[in-house]
Amino acid sequence: MEKLCRKYNCENTDIYKTRSEKIQKSIIKLMDKKSGMFWAADMDCKQIDIWGSAYAVNIGITNVEQSKRISEYLIHNADQIVLNGQIRHLPGSDSGWNNLFLSCEEGTYQNGAFWATPLAWVVPVIAQQNFPLAKKILQNAIDDFQKNGINECINIDYNKVPNYVVSATNVYCHTR
Repeated sequence: MEKLCRKYNCENTDIYKTRSEKIQKSIIKLMDKKSGMFWAADMDCKQIDIWGSAYAVNIGITNVEQSKRISEYLIHNADQIVLNGQIRHLPGSDSGWNNLFLSCEEGTYQNGAFWATPLAWVVPVIAQQNFPLAKKILQNAIDDFQKNGINECINIDYNKVPNYVVSATNVYCHTR
């Protein structure tokens, strides 16, 4: 927000700068030292957050070592977190969230399904250290779209919301 405010001469630029600095200083509280990934939360759902960790790297709020560890984690766990080029919120060791606002069956929707939405920030983080794997994930997503349609999320014998535009646009941005 700070960069956008500066670019378009908006007011309150300093507010966003202060918020950004606070986030960068305190984000370490959510770091799981063992895995090198961020937790989704510090109490309920204190589980490794695949999407959030990759997003933190992508927007530049992690340091070099954190970015490297997150990229390595995604690479080494790709077989557990990627299905047909689409990404889970959670690592393969977690079948679902510990606590949900709205109940949904494990392996479905936001409780263990695989999404194309985070490819926009996961693929670049993987590509930092393993470009062939990043390219393979992207190609697998495209292949799945062609074979099974573009869905909001998928799992084995499961898909939700066909013709989901965000899934298509987040993959398209990498094909340009």
